[in-house]
Amino acid sequence: MRPLLYAIAALVAASSASAGPVPADSIRWRLAGEEARLTTFGGRPARYLRYADARLTDAAFVTGVIEFDVAFGITQSFPGLAFRGQDDANYERLYFRPHESGQLDAIQYTPVFHGSNAWQIYYGDGYMASRSFRFDSWMHVRLEVADQSARLLIDGEPALAIPDLKRERRPGFLALIGGAGTYFADFRYEPGTPPAVPPPRQPQLPPGLVRHWAVSPALSEADAFATAADERAAVNWTPLQVETNGIANLARVANFTADRPMSLTRVTVESEGERTVRMRFGFSDKVAVFLNGTLLYVGEDSYQSRDFRFLGTVGLYDSLFLHLRSGANVVLLVVNESFGGGAAMAVFDDASGLRIKAP
Repeated sequence: MRPLLYAIAALVAASSASAGPVPADSIRWRLAGEEARLTTFGGRPARYLRYADARLTDAAFVTGVIEFDVAFGITQSFPGLAFRGQDDANYERLYFRPHESGQLDAIQYTPVFHGSNAWQIYYGDGYMASRSFRFDSWMHVRLEVADQSARLLIDGEPALAIPDLKRERRPGFLALIGGAGTYFADFRYEPGTPPAVPPPRQPQLPPGLVRHWAVSPALSEADAFATAADERAAVNWTPLQVETNGIANLARVANFTADRPMSLTRVTVESEGERTVRMRFGFSDKVAVFLNGTLLYVGEDSYQSRDFRFLGTVGLYDSLFLHLRSGANVVLLVVNESFGGGAAMAVFDDASGLRIKAP
């Protein structure tokens, strides 16, 4: 056998050997966090994770089946699984919400970009499901990951169909995430090609929706407002298309941090003449709206900002009447992300005579 063929055969053998069962005490697990100990639960060897995760950095998982048993209590927690992980801040995430057992969002999926768990953006059909959990006893989890979709089963029953995985299809690590205290056992994974989830019915997005934005890197509050007020300020704009639900996930571009929680989100509206138009818009979590360098609006739609039941999800809850000049007009949203995903969306109710474009 030629050297190249030997190398290919060795890689295939290594890949095959790494798949299959991974015992709780395997040296392949990379552990991080407060507590990640070996124990026995329900008469079985288990790994207990509390505010910790156990990662298979060598999995190079793309498509196939992931299975494990899980047991958790009823405390507020978000245990689950990360897959196709690229680094600490970029992966697909599936998680359970024991404290919401039986509620419509007991199970949730979100992509993670630059460390942003953007569940407020991906909240609805295809991203979450109702489930009544058993507590302090084992449940069997099976996740079938296809190219761009995934299907979750719990104890053999369909639990969630994700028709549109949001991150790019790239091999990456697998990780178990413990939340406030979770037992895991009998973990295994196998590469393969599970059947795809049927594509979702495309939502009827409103006419006049802004479908492409220009987005800045993450900025400090002082820099964001100074830049927004200066039409000639130099900004490294990145074009960003909205998600299938019409919302722009700003974390695809901006790496939000405690020191840089802001991003500028801009669109140019060319008008055939001077006129006033209504713009409905949504955001997460706080916003300031500028038109041609003039501040028009400041608002907040963060978690529980409207009432104790409001989750901070993104919708067209606010509106402004914009007096446009003839020619180009710059509509700019300064978005402050604090929890659940930085987002922007906007709709012009009467877009006749308007040309909406990102620079």
